[in-house]
Amino acid sequence: MPPSDPQNPRTPGEPERPPTLDAEADHAHEAWEHANRAREHGRQLRAESQALIGDLEAGLRGQLARNPYAVLGAAAAAGYVLSAGVPRWAVRLAVSAGSRWLIDAALGQIIASVPPPAPAPRRRR
Repeated sequence: MPPSDPQNPRTPGEPERPPTLDAEADHAHEAWEHANRAREHGRQLRAESQALIGDLEAGLRGQLARNPYAVLGAAAAAGYVLSAGVPRWAVRLAVSAGSRWLIDAALGQIIASVPPPAPAPRRRR
Protein backbone atom coordinates (compact mmCIF):
# COMPACT_ATOMS: atom_id res chain seq x y z
CA MET A 1 0.00 0.00 0.00
CA PRO A 2 1.60 3.29 -1.07
CA PRO A 3 1.81 6.09 1.43
CA SER A 4 -1.12 8.50 1.20
CA ASP A 5 0.89 11.57 2.09
CA PRO A 6 4.30 12.01 0.43
CA GLN A 7 5.29 14.42 3.22
CA ASN A 8 4.49 11.78 5.83
CA PRO A 9 5.48 8.33 4.48
CA ARG A 10 4.69 5.31 6.62
CA THR A 11 4.77 1.59 6.24
CA PRO A 12 1.62 -0.55 6.54
CA GLY A 13 0.68 -1.18 10.15
CA GLU A 14 2.73 1.74 11.41
CA PRO A 15 0.72 4.41 13.22
CA GLU A 16 0.31 7.67 11.34
CA ARG A 17 2.87 10.28 12.30
CA PRO A 18 1.93 13.93 12.80
CA PRO A 19 2.60 16.12 9.76
CA THR A 20 6.03 17.59 9.52
CA LEU A 21 6.65 21.25 10.17
CA ASP A 22 7.59 21.72 6.53
CA ALA A 23 4.18 20.47 5.36
CA GLU A 24 2.38 22.69 7.86
CA ALA A 25 4.51 25.66 6.81
CA ASP A 26 3.70 24.99 3.16
CA HIS A 27 -0.05 24.92 3.92
CA ALA A 28 0.21 28.07 6.00
CA HIS A 29 2.17 29.80 3.22
CA GLU A 30 -0.45 28.76 0.62
CA ALA A 31 -3.25 30.04 2.86
CA TRP A 32 -1.38 33.31 3.36
CA GLU A 33 -0.89 33.76 -0.39
CA HIS A 34 -4.56 32.95 -1.00
CA ALA A 35 -5.62 35.52 1.61
CA ASN A 36 -3.32 38.15 0.05
CA ARG A 37 -4.79 37.48 -3.41
CA ALA A 38 -8.33 37.72 -2.00
CA ARG A 39 -7.49 40.99 -0.27
CA GLU A 40 -6.04 42.43 -3.50
CA HIS A 41 -9.13 41.33 -5.45
CA GLY A 42 -11.28 43.01 -2.81
CA ARG A 43 -9.30 46.25 -3.17
CA GLN A 44 -9.65 46.15 -6.95
CA LEU A 45 -13.39 45.50 -6.65
CA ARG A 46 -13.78 48.40 -4.23
CA ALA A 47 -11.85 50.76 -6.53
CA GLU A 48 -13.85 49.71 -9.60
CA SER A 49 -17.13 50.00 -7.67
CA GLN A 50 -16.24 53.48 -6.46
CA ALA A 51 -15.36 54.53 -10.02
CA LEU A 52 -18.65 53.12 -11.32
CA ILE A 53 -20.63 54.87 -8.60
CA GLY A 54 -18.80 58.13 -9.37
CA ASP A 55 -19.62 57.82 -13.08
CA LEU A 56 -23.25 57.01 -12.29
CA GLU A 57 -23.49 59.97 -9.92
CA ALA A 58 -21.94 62.33 -12.47
CA GLY A 59 -24.35 61.09 -15.14
CA LEU A 60 -27.36 61.51 -12.89
CA ARG A 61 -26.25 64.99 -11.86
CA GLY A 62 -25.87 65.92 -15.53
CA GLN A 63 -29.33 64.58 -16.32
CA LEU A 64 -30.75 66.39 -13.31
CA ALA A 65 -29.20 69.67 -14.48
CA ARG A 66 -30.52 69.24 -18.05
CA ASN A 67 -33.95 67.79 -17.30
CA PRO A 68 -34.84 67.97 -13.58
CA TYR A 69 -38.54 67.12 -13.87
CA ALA A 70 -37.91 63.99 -15.90
CA VAL A 71 -35.35 62.73 -13.36
CA LEU A 72 -37.67 63.44 -10.44
CA GLY A 73 -40.54 61.75 -12.27
CA ALA A 74 -38.43 58.69 -13.01
CA ALA A 75 -37.32 58.52 -9.36
CA ALA A 76 -40.93 58.79 -8.17
CA ALA A 77 -42.05 56.11 -10.63
CA ALA A 78 -39.23 53.79 -9.59
CA GLY A 79 -40.12 54.27 -5.93
CA TYR A 80 -43.76 53.53 -6.63
CA VAL A 81 -42.95 50.38 -8.59
CA LEU A 82 -40.41 49.15 -6.03
CA SER A 83 -42.94 49.61 -3.25
CA ALA A 84 -45.22 47.14 -5.14
CA GLY A 85 -47.72 49.84 -6.05
CA VAL A 86 -48.27 48.57 -9.59
CA PRO A 87 -50.14 45.32 -10.34
CA ARG A 88 -48.12 42.58 -12.00
CA TRP A 89 -50.18 42.63 -15.19
CA ALA A 90 -49.43 46.33 -15.65
CA VAL A 91 -45.70 45.83 -15.11
CA ARG A 92 -45.73 42.94 -17.59
CA LEU A 93 -47.54 45.07 -20.16
CA ALA A 94 -45.17 48.02 -19.67
CA VAL A 95 -42.04 45.86 -19.88
CA SER A 96 -43.35 44.13 -23.00
CA ALA A 97 -44.17 47.41 -24.74
CA GLY A 98 -40.95 49.05 -23.54
CA SER A 99 -38.77 46.18 -24.72
CA ARG A 100 -40.44 46.25 -28.16
CA TRP A 101 -39.85 49.99 -28.36
CA LEU A 102 -36.19 49.62 -27.33
CA ILE A 103 -35.58 46.84 -29.87
CA ASP A 104 -37.26 48.91 -32.60
CA ALA A 105 -35.14 51.96 -31.73
CA ALA A 106 -31.92 49.91 -31.62
CA LEU A 107 -32.63 48.24 -34.97
CA GLY A 108 -33.46 51.63 -36.47
CA GLN A 109 -30.08 52.99 -35.37
CA ILE A 110 -28.27 49.93 -36.70
CA ILE A 111 -30.02 50.14 -40.04
CA ALA A 112 -29.37 53.87 -40.28
CA SER A 113 -25.66 53.38 -39.60
CA VAL A 114 -25.20 50.89 -42.46
CA PRO A 115 -24.28 52.71 -45.67
CA PRO A 116 -26.40 51.93 -48.72
CA PRO A 117 -24.86 49.54 -51.23
CA ALA A 118 -22.94 51.01 -54.12
CA PRO A 119 -24.79 51.02 -57.44
CA ALA A 120 -24.01 48.12 -59.74
CA PRO A 121 -21.74 49.00 -62.66
CA ARG A 122 -23.54 49.45 -65.99
CA ARG A 123 -22.89 46.99 -68.73
CA ARG A 124 -21.77 48.24 -72.08
CA ARG A 125 -23.70 47.12 -75.07
